[in-house]
Amino acid sequence: RIKDSAQLHRSIEELKALGVRVNYYRCDLNDHAAFSAAMSDIKTELGQLDGVVHFAGLERSKLVADKTVEEFLLIFKTKADSAINMLKSGVVKEKGFWVMISSIAGKFGNLGQSDYAAASDYISKLSVALTNKGIRSFAADMTGYANIGMGVRPGVEAFLKSQELDFLYPEEGMNALADELVYGKTPEIILSGSLGKLDWDKQLRFDPDFPASGSQEFHFIERAGKSVKGLELEASKEFSHEKDPYLADHSINGTPYVPGVMGIETFAEAAASVSGEKPKVLKDVRFSVPLKLLRGKPLNAVVRAAAARGGYDLRIESDFVNAKGVKLGSTRTHFSGRFEPGEQAGAWKDLEKPALPKHAKYKISSEEIYKIYFHGPSFRVLDGILSMEKEAVLGVFKKPSAALWRVKTPGLIFHPMVLEALFQTCGWRDIHFSRRIMLPDAVGRALVYDNGPDPDRLYTYGVYKGETEDGKTRYDAYAFDGEMRPVAELRDYVMIPTQI
Repeated sequence: RIKDSAQLHRSIEELKALGVRVNYYRCDLNDHAAFSAAMSDIKTELGQLDGVVHFAGLERSKLVADKTVEEFLLIFKTKADSAINMLKSGVVKEKGFWVMISSIAGKFGNLGQSDYAAASDYISKLSVALTNKGIRSFAADMTGYANIGMGVRPGVEAFLKSQELDFLYPEEGMNALADELVYGKTPEIILSGSLGKLDWDKQLRFDPDFPASGSQEFHFIERAGKSVKGLELEASKEFSHEKDPYLADHSINGTPYVPGVMGIETFAEAAASVSGEKPKVLKDVRFSVPLKLLRGKPLNAVVRAAAARGGYDLRIESDFVNAKGVKLGSTRTHFSGRFEPGEQAGAWKDLEKPALPKHAKYKISSEEIYKIYFHGPSFRVLDGILSMEKEAVLGVFKKPSAALWRVKTPGLIFHPMVLEALFQTCGWRDIHFSRRIMLPDAVGRALVYDNGPDPDRLYTYGVYKGETEDGKTRYDAYAFDGEMRPVAELRDYVMIPTQI
């Protein structure tokens, strides 16, 4: 105790020497009156806190058979109850953060630490619960540390070394925690090197490509404010040149517009996040109000998914905020759509298939197409048009040579660039026959046959279904390979005209 107290004093003085304000409060976490008084003092002197790092813990290794109920509960309550009591105290702001320092014992177990393991896993799951409520929280299941903490106590250190556990250094752990607080997205992480013999069933796997190869995060679902599996999702997404460099290739008169197909991809990712099922079909997609980056400035959007009528209603919204941070007007719904889980058959199998030309000579080349279309290199998805009739148009999709992202393209799940080729194929028929550029207005049904990466080349086929009373054109469209295997299709794709 004397050694720990001296080290604590040195740490406080070192922090003060760096210009940091340090307030130290002492209490027994299991003494309700003392704990409440400490919380009251903190709120009085500091106000509500921006966040808390909960590092409490008590460990006394004994087999369960050798422990009294009172000993078990003392260990459990010191870690678990103190976290709950701090949460109930209101000491942290409503939008504040919580970092729960858990232990690998909670994830993997440890001989003689059933109480400590139970408490550790308890606060980890508390972090998951807070995250699901939209509160910024994560738990770090920590390994043993070199030179400090419980891991270097006599007996404990010898045992861990006999199990060939890799100790971390304090600087490594603290830097990792800081990085996770700023950049992390998951509610529970394991902060550890090799566990040696403790990981007897090989649950912990070293992945040299982490986080790229193991990430399950979606690009367009940046941060979930609310996330309740099966019920609702509210997530934020910032569209900017830095995060979405392809926007430079989808600009009209210098103003970047978020492509409708990226809105569809956003809906697919939102549906996967809330339902746990990667969608193959999205319905009733509406492109009501364009998403655009005024003066090239980032646009903050909110992505919503809400359970309704056996599926999920999907929306992308934003607020207009002026330079002073004041919201003007009501919230705008830019795109909307719907996802209904379960397999749904496509129309391709019953379609009279188009005849493919023996010699792939283009009637309209990509150079001609992109003299009219405004798209830059990463959105030039048509290699050419093979045939053009009033009832149908046949084109060729080619994966663009220019990348959508500068570093690494995220794992997209709804073939947005193939859908873009279908949009452009149908649009070119209108340009050819009516001399009008058409913009996406709605999609009755968008379907993909897999959630994998785009093929390099495909055929695109647009079937004209007539014009509405207000001058909109309607199509069904299909993307398929040379073996007549379908990749994606659109039903009742509607475009709204603009004069050229």
